[in-house]
Amino acid sequence: MSHVPTANKMITSSPFFCFLLQARVLDPEQIPTVLAGELAQVTNTKQMYGGDIAAAVKIMKTLASRKNEELRSLTNQVSREDLAAELLQLILDAGSNLLEKTKLDPWRDLSYADKMANATGLLVGLEDNAFLLANVISSEKVLRKSSKNICKF
Repeated sequence: MSHVPTANKMITSSPFFCFLLQARVLDPEQIPTVLAGELAQVTNTKQMYGGDIAAAVKIMKTLASRKNEELRSLTNQVSREDLAAELLQLILDAGSNLLEKTKLDPWRDLSYADKMANATGLLVGLEDNAFLLANVISSEKVLRKSSKNICKF
């Protein structure tokens, strides 16, 4: 009898973890902040390839859309803000991890056009998640969110 690993175990042990995570992102039963946490963790600790960069960028954009749907159903304003802030920080961490020097080889795996498309997608994913937080804040606030390779001066 063979043992079939669980999805979470496969995520952390497979060289194609971003593709596996990408499939889970489409599952409405999966919680976006949990998925964002896994994305931040694996982009920090696992070896990546060019296709993983592309998958991670797509995940970041998809999570903003998924979280937007979730936030619309919440009536507690504090919870909405907290959940959006948590997601943004995890996405910033994942984005920062993709910009680490250790991730240069995966970026080099991509064609010039794919590098440009994924760099743009990374910025759009970060922006989408930042706008998600901005849209749920009920009063004027100054927020500073940053990560190692992504900061506001």
